[in-house]
Amino acid sequence: MKRSVERAMRITTSSSEDALLAVRILYKIAYLLPEGFEDSPAHSLGLRKDRRVQQLVECADPHLKKLSTIELARYLWAYTKLSIDMGDVNSLKNVLKEYDVRVSDILSRSAEGDSLPDDSPVPSREEVAAMIWTLGCLKDSYGIHDINLMQDLVLLFRQSKDALFSGMNARLIVRVLWSLVVYGKEISRPCMDIYMEGINTVLGTLSEFSAANKISLLWTAAEYHLHSKDVVYPLLAGILRDIQEQPFNAQELVYLSEALRLHSQELRKKYVHLLTDKAAGKYVVESPSHLVEGEG
Repeated sequence: MKRSVERAMRITTSSSEDALLAVRILYKIAYLLPEGFEDSPAHSLGLRKDRRVQQLVECADPHLKKLSTIELARYLWAYTKLSIDMGDVNSLKNVLKEYDVRVSDILSRSAEGDSLPDDSPVPSREEVAAMIWTLGCLKDSYGIHDINLMQDLVLLFRQSKDALFSGMNARLIVRVLWSLVVYGKEISRPCMDIYMEGINTVLGTLSEFSAANKISLLWTAAEYHLHSKDVVYPLLAGILRDIQEQPFNAQELVYLSEALRLHSQELRKKYVHLLTDKAAGKYVVESPSHLVEGEG
């Protein structure tokens, strides 16, 4: 099967049990791959068009309605992580359609005051967050996006009975904030309050986050034009501690460089008058720990 370049061995019949197993296999493969794998030559020439991987998609695709919300989200994430090439994007659009059906039904019933049937439970806050994240992954990997669906998910997320991020897994918080930014200003601007609640939660528990998480947050802060030292300096201090403990990989360094570039551009604009104020004969340099003022 691995060497076959034809679609003659396409899976045409599968059960819902087959679909669930296929999704779990895809998720496990994607989970075991290192970060940045999608940029490697081995990936572009290997798993992306591997018929065995494609056949797992063919097993799962007819049974999306039978998958739980979290399994559906894991399926979409694994799909984007592996950048699977099925020759078209129909399988990805089918996932979006299933997302849309579930979310629209919940929101319409909620607006009308109707209760949901027992077989249509309201997704948990974490499940909605996972859906938001996978939409971000889909846009980032394939350029496919659905503004209306993302807006509906954000609305559903806001309706959570719990505080938006209280007690939520640290990585999932970062993923939600990242997805809001990835989806562009049409989504990120109305969600400024969500972002600020998330970033404040993060800053209070920064030690729980990995270096990659901190770098991602530094980038999202730049995209939101948050350059205040209350936000940027704790992230930079955490990143500096992390890099002293373990060298960053190439992808992390690229992302860090881009985040610093975005912040430095804005900071240069903000402080250019201070750096060129020869009449005062002074310069001001801000550092993560203190302000230093000296004679120019």
